[in-house]
Amino acid sequence: MTVFKLTRFELKKLFARKSFIILFAVTFVVGLVNVARYYERYHSGDKLMDDGRYRIYRVFKGELTEEKQKDIEKLYNYAIKLKNSGNFDNEYNPEKYYSGYAYGEANLFIELYSEMNRILSYGEDIAETGNEAKELIENNSGMNEYLVNFNNMIYDTYGDRELSALSHNSGVAEFFDYKFSVILIAKLLIIGVSSIFMADKNYGCRAYIKTSLYGSATTTLAKLMATAFYVFSVLFIFFITDFICFCGFLNIDGLDKPLYYLADYFYSPIELDIWQVLIIVFFCRYIGLLCLSFMIALITRLLQRSVPSFLLSVFSFAGFMYLMLICTTDSSKLIRIQNPINLILCHNSFKEFDVINIGGTPVLSCFVSAVAVLSLCLLSVILIILPDISHISFKKRGDRYDKAGAV
Repeated sequence: MTVFKLTRFELKKLFARKSFIILFAVTFVVGLVNVARYYERYHSGDKLMDDGRYRIYRVFKGELTEEKQKDIEKLYNYAIKLKNSGNFDNEYNPEKYYSGYAYGEANLFIELYSEMNRILSYGEDIAETGNEAKELIENNSGMNEYLVNFNNMIYDTYGDRELSALSHNSGVAEFFDYKFSVILIAKLLIIGVSSIFMADKNYGCRAYIKTSLYGSATTTLAKLMATAFYVFSVLFIFFITDFICFCGFLNIDGLDKPLYYLADYFYSPIELDIWQVLIIVFFCRYIGLLCLSFMIALITRLLQRSVPSFLLSVFSFAGFMYLMLICTTDSSKLIRIQNPINLILCHNSFKEFDVINIGGTPVLSCFVSAVAVLSLCLLSVILIILPDISHISFKKRGDRYDKAGAV
């Protein structure tokens, strides 16, 4: 059997178990329910305001032309005048007011005016940071090479930015910060990956596989490929489902805007559009989860017992989470960037200008983290497959000795 056929066989064995299918379905439903609870907890109380905000956005979305700016300013002045007078309609009237109430509508107009000013002033505000970095270089001739490169990088990143359009995409930041699905995915990975690497022992066929010359190594490689496909599939299902739910609940629009359009990402060094960052976040999470999965596989192969492997995998995941909580200082940054959880939550490093000094050159920490975690993935794969390679080498030497003896 080829490696690809064995990979399909390993996946069939996993998904042929009714208990696993039920577990997957229940976990998926729990994920959906929790997204709905998240919306209910943080947005249901302001549903009228959220709906009104989106209705106003549909009127003014797109480029903030001079005409739109004047209209928004008029609405702002009207809202301020109305609030100062205290003479406003208290009756609920969704046909007349965007939020259903006059007071709520006035607050939305004030909020819209503030958002417009934030957007239009962004280029000038962020350019100040770049100009300060440039001035530091010019005023400090004795600055070392790394600081010169660091400040030049800040100037090049922030020196030529501007925003000029109104979008309704703040929900993307909430989607990035939503972490519950990562817990659910981790549970499915611990159970699924352990099952993939324990199946042969449970079915009593491990000894038969070892008797073939390349059987053990080929089977292990197939299990690793099945693990990679399984991790991708689980992450894809939860990632897409969560994003669709957030888009539906929060009316997300404007994915073609740069990441720094989001208020939480004001200082982001990333120059890509939001839809491109979504793809990067997905693959960063995939690499991080794949690294954890290969570690789970290594633990399972070493212990060869279901319950101890499961418990140690859970503790390992919890340990990485704990390291993320305590490694928050600059002195512990090198530890943090090697943590797979840090890559899974890579969006946090997109919020600020976070770099690592590599030979006097500042490199974005998210890129360094990706390389570090990929290295851990490779190391785990080597440790997993090494016993099988050693078995092949020993088997070949044994065959040579047998032939020599026969001669």
